[in-house]
Amino acid sequence: MEHTSNYNLSQWAGEDRILREDFNADNAKIEAALANATTALAQESAARAASDTNLQNLVSALSSSSAKLHFGTYIGNNASSQTISLGFTPSALLVCIAGGIFTNKDGSQYGGLAFPNKPCVTSKNVAIIQIVTNGFTVYYDVVNTIYTNTNCEFYYIAVE
Repeated sequence: MEHTSNYNLSQWAGEDRILREDFNADNAKIEAALANATTALAQESAARAASDTNLQNLVSALSSSSAKLHFGTYIGNNASSQTISLGFTPSALLVCIAGGIFTNKDGSQYGGLAFPNKPCVTSKNVAIIQIVTNGFTVYYDVVNTIYTNTNCEFYYIAVE
């Protein structure tokens, strides 16, 4: 008997004996794959909902008549962290690598949106960007694919 390449499901030829155990094993594999896909979809949906909420918070902050926008750049230094001094504590902060990328297709993090006491974090809850008194801190962590302090130019928009 042959098996499929992706899920190792049974593929019978004309002379193969068909057994109930093979069907049950295949159904268990299909059930596990569907459960994993459902979990991944729920996690992605939750991440998108959190991003939508953060974006709505930023829009609210920008809609405030007293909000001032500060635009700037910094160069990462490949250290595990770097604090960028602004002279004020932002009420919201958006960071991206030059070119406007936040996340690469392989999941590497190059930016994001942070609020006071609500840092931008990975799916593993590891900080990417954190607002601190009079500025913000960015991080470099190859293990967790965090590159907001890699040796490149970054753009930021800070809301005062």
